[in-house]
Amino acid sequence: MRKSDSVVKQKKASSHLSGLDIVLNQMVTIDRSRTMEELNRAIQGILEYIGEYTKAGRAYTFEFIEKQSIYRNTSEWCAEGVKPQMDNLQAVPFMEMPYWHRQFLRGEKVVIEDIEAAKDEMPLEYRLLKAQDIHTVIVFSMFHTDTLWGFIGLDDPILDESQSLINLLTVVGSHLGSAYDSCHKSNLLDEKQNALQASIDAFQREQRFLQVLCRDYISVFFADLKKDYLEILKVDPEANVLQVSASEEYMTLSYKEIIESYCRQFMMQEEARKLKKRLNAERLMRELKTRDRISFRFQSLPNGAGHEYFEAQITRMAIDEENFKVLIGFRFIDDIVSENLDKLQSAGRYIQRLVDDVTDISQIESGHFHIEPAFFNVMTFFRDFQDIMGQMTADRKLHMTCRAHDILHPQIDADAIRLKQIYVNLVSNAVKYTPEGGMVHFELYEETSDSPGCVRLVSIVQDNGIGMTEDYMKKMYERFSRYVDTRINKVRGSGLGLAIVKELVDRMNGRIEVQSAVGVGTTFRVVFDFPFEEADSDMILQSPMESDLEMAGQSSTESDLTDCEGMHVLIAEDNELNYEVAHEILAMHGITSEQAENGKICVERFMEAPEGTYDAILMDMQMPVMNGLEATKMLRKMDQYHGNTIPIIAMTANVAKTDMDKCLAAGMTGHLAKPLDIHALIAALVSVRKREMQKWRRRIKQW
Repeated sequence: MRKSDSVVKQKKASSHLSGLDIVLNQMVTIDRSRTMEELNRAIQGILEYIGEYTKAGRAYTFEFIEKQSIYRNTSEWCAEGVKPQMDNLQAVPFMEMPYWHRQFLRGEKVVIEDIEAAKDEMPLEYRLLKAQDIHTVIVFSMFHTDTLWGFIGLDDPILDESQSLINLLTVVGSHLGSAYDSCHKSNLLDEKQNALQASIDAFQREQRFLQVLCRDYISVFFADLKKDYLEILKVDPEANVLQVSASEEYMTLSYKEIIESYCRQFMMQEEARKLKKRLNAERLMRELKTRDRISFRFQSLPNGAGHEYFEAQITRMAIDEENFKVLIGFRFIDDIVSENLDKLQSAGRYIQRLVDDVTDISQIESGHFHIEPAFFNVMTFFRDFQDIMGQMTADRKLHMTCRAHDILHPQIDADAIRLKQIYVNLVSNAVKYTPEGGMVHFELYEETSDSPGCVRLVSIVQDNGIGMTEDYMKKMYERFSRYVDTRINKVRGSGLGLAIVKELVDRMNGRIEVQSAVGVGTTFRVVFDFPFEEADSDMILQSPMESDLEMAGQSSTESDLTDCEGMHVLIAEDNELNYEVAHEILAMHGITSEQAENGKICVERFMEAPEGTYDAILMDMQMPVMNGLEATKMLRKMDQYHGNTIPIIAMTANVAKTDMDKCLAAGMTGHLAKPLDIHALIAALVSVRKREMQKWRRRIKQW
């Protein structure tokens, strides 16, 4: 028996030494851990060994999270058949285990051989263990340098087998506390290093943004939206904001006050409202939480350099609980706006021509197209057409010549509007199909006619453009026929221009001839025989448009545009967008305006205003309540309000002669086609201002 007992003791001692080696090896691994991931792997190895060695049901560690006053189960080993509990023990308040917590804070262990015996001493812990059907338990604090990091525990170990390990586990708990402390400090150091690197990266990023903004933008500001703080980093000497800040030096300002002052002093009311809303600090902070930068455009009163269109870019720099830092850059974009406006106007003119051409073809097909001859002066007609040609070639580098000669009978009986339409279509084609540097020539002269009482009017439209092939000339008068050439593939047209010209020439009993060669150019010759009447020299110089409906759209000189400055116009327009377009066009030339939403309001506003308030009325034709024709007729009956003399210019998409006649019959003095053309609108007002000046000169002579 004695020999047998000795063998058993030797085996137990050998097993114990082997277990110590395993624990010590795991502790070495713990010492070498540099991350929480490595530490947790080492802890898992220790738990597995001591759990199997003590034949426990479960071995585990809990981490103490002081800020939240909770224990969190971080590692777990379970014997076969034992249900894991870690997911259910992620937030155990320390007040649910007060006795254990006090022991742990002193760096001590708790050994419960029978939970029933501990019922009175630790009732809350008893309840917790009872609920998990645990009968015995050993727990050791993970404690280091006055800091509790958590505890390590065993559920239902065989204590007879575990006594020799208890003292060692106390050391393990202390060692784990030291390891947690080291990892925590290492993590803090990593966090601080990462934060430092992030700060360096952010600083470098801010420097890059600042360099780009200062290079590309004329004025740059630093702002803290939370602290209502603004600092000038760079400012254009001509910037309006200098008049608000009253200094070119770097200085700090109130963000909200600067925005408010700038909008009040240098913005139109509606634009100011939009800009204040766009630059509202709370709105910017909401947007910049999810975006790196925001950009938008706005218009202000012209600054010292004459710039009035600007782009703002706001770049997020740094955000925390106390700060919301941004960089704000401004640059002028007048050149971009001007280019886009030119494109819109070009598109508008193209659409208008397309509508006009389709309308004419529709009227021809329906039988509603009529030639309406009336006597007019050819030389006045020619001078007007010169202006039109100037507009048609204004944006092209072409050499244009325009010549009239041998006009012995200037007073002829013809449809001037349709004649002008023929010439415009032919010259327009010549301009479109002649490359830059080329020549376009228009010539008008008189020949003897074979018809008694008539004069032969001959016109020549010549260019040295791309020319046409013989095959194309056979079908050039067909509808929707366009000449295709790679040199002019960007030329836009309806394909109806020449078809309309041929219809008009035929209906006016004329003839049209053409000569063309590819690479040489094209020449059209149009011939009409028109009745004439003898006229004295005074009649030759008189403009037929003075007593007829004017087609606004003649070119205006720079001095003409200056003459328009200070005019005030009433615009009868129910469409808000159309009004804003007209308002902005007029404002660009120093002309103020106000809106009347329909004809009735227009009449009422004119009656209520003091005499001389309005220099002219721009009248839309299609409006609710009272249309433009009705409003014009009512105004023309108002002798006492000078409604019978105020210039009224129609604005309508209806450009057929019958529509113009209706405008003339209602008492209108001018006509503008929609979409509005800047030059046509200003030219119409120039004409109004000139007539008013002529009236004053006549009155002065009479006095």
